[in-house]
Amino acid sequence: MAIPAPRSLMTAEGLLELPDDGYRYELVDGYLVRMTPAGGEHGVVTARVGKIAEYFAAGTRLVWIVEPATRRVHVYRSLHGVQVLEEDGELTGGDVLPGFRCAVKRLFPA
Repeated sequence: MAIPAPRSLMTAEGLLELPDDGYRYELVDGYLVRMTPAGGEHGVVTARVGKIAEYFAAGTRLVWIVEPATRRVHVYRSLHGVQVLEEDGELTGGDVLPGFRCAVKRLFPA
């Protein structure tokens, strides 16, 4: 029975030196793991969550993501607290913008 050769560990520097081949790579316990290419719906959602996390880390208390294609607004009061408003809903500013109110349908062309 053949014994597989041990895989060598990679450093963060080695990861940064890899050529761009369209895939994402992660280091897991020193081993290189190839991930699926970023893009599509998953890539969009991942990028959005990352940006929202940056906003909240900087002290932002309210984030609105307006999606013209679906005619929806995603309201984040925290990274894990999201409310999805449909076209018949009402966008409010809560305690961040007291008194602000806007019908979601007003955000989209008729």
